[in-house]
Amino acid sequence: MKRLFPLAALLPLLFCGCAGDNAVPELPETAEGTEQAMLLSSTEEPEFCGTLEELPPTEDFTPADPLSGLDIQPSDYFRPGVYTSSYTDDTGNFYIFDPDGIHGRLIPMADAEGVDFTYSINGNQMTMYVGEELTPYSAELETTQDGNIIIHMTYLGTSDELEYLRDVSPDGFSFYPAKRLARLAEKYYEQQTGRELMGVEYYIHQGDLVVLNLYVADQNGWRSDVDSYTLSMFSAKGWSSITYEDIDLSAVTLTEEAAPQTSDDIPDIDEPD
Repeated sequence: MKRLFPLAALLPLLFCGCAGDNAVPELPETAEGTEQAMLLSSTEEPEFCGTLEELPPTEDFTPADPLSGLDIQPSDYFRPGVYTSSYTDDTGNFYIFDPDGIHGRLIPMADAEGVDFTYSINGNQMTMYVGEELTPYSAELETTQDGNIIIHMTYLGTSDELEYLRDVSPDGFSFYPAKRLARLAEKYYEQQTGRELMGVEYYIHQGDLVVLNLYVADQNGWRSDVDSYTLSMFSAKGWSSITYEDIDLSAVTLTEEAAPQTSDDIPDIDEPD
């Protein structure tokens, strides 16, 4: 790369003809040294004598509240605690409403894969902000003569009739999902009879009761019902609608080898504590 000399070093060369033929211009000791000196003087920054304002402590940095822009006012429409509900397709949910009047949780009875929600009520109009994304859903509320509350989900076209469970505490709330009861019933029946089931069908009856229909394959490969259990999702205990015997599935344990042969495709979850 060709070296560029500073202008001050080249001036004597430009005017060398004025000093005579034998004049020899004086040069600095080294052009390189002069160049470095000029670069140093041009790049050297003055010492900063001001004061830098201290940053606030890290604990003072708090994320913005996603609910602040929604202007939600607490409501006493729902009594704090656990509600049970059922709707079409033989399924149902548990609802838990917190004492703060704005937070709740919806837990499907089938698999217990629940979701948190925040709600706002104006008259009989309710908006549910569901999940971490706070997806809004509009609903209309109705109170029955029995004191139950019906949530009409206007956008989804479904309705949930909620019944308050006064004897069930929301603290540490747990239950046997219908999906898990079906697997327990399958193993229980095979242990009792030595007969392998083709599958177990379940549907929510009412309250915390779930009905399990057990069936085998007949000689032609068709479904043949062999028993029907009605069980509580809180205790895993109930009775047989065929033999009228008491049924207790709470002591039945499942292993990884126990294949779930149920009539739905809902993913299984671990048993609640």
